[in-house]
Amino acid sequence: MAMTARQVFDQSLRVTRVLYAALVMTTVMLAVVSFVVQPNVPQPIAPMMAINLGAVAVVVAALSFFLPAKTTATATARIRVE
Repeated sequence: MAMTARQVFDQSLRVTRVLYAALVMTTVMLAVVSFVVQPNVPQPIAPMMAINLGAVAVVVAALSFFLPAKTTATATARIRVE
């Protein structure tokens, strides 16, 4: 049985919201880890760690723009016009 356009987009919207929420929470967690959590280690943390966390945050931010568009494009391709 073919899904209607409304059903396809409702399902796509639900998936997109979950993905977007996960990406936003990942970015928030990276910020918390980077700036709030202070480890109890005798030597300072290597500067490369901050660069790595920043790079991951940039990738997550880029994905938050790419994934919703990709999900919508996939849902649009699944719709059958009658």
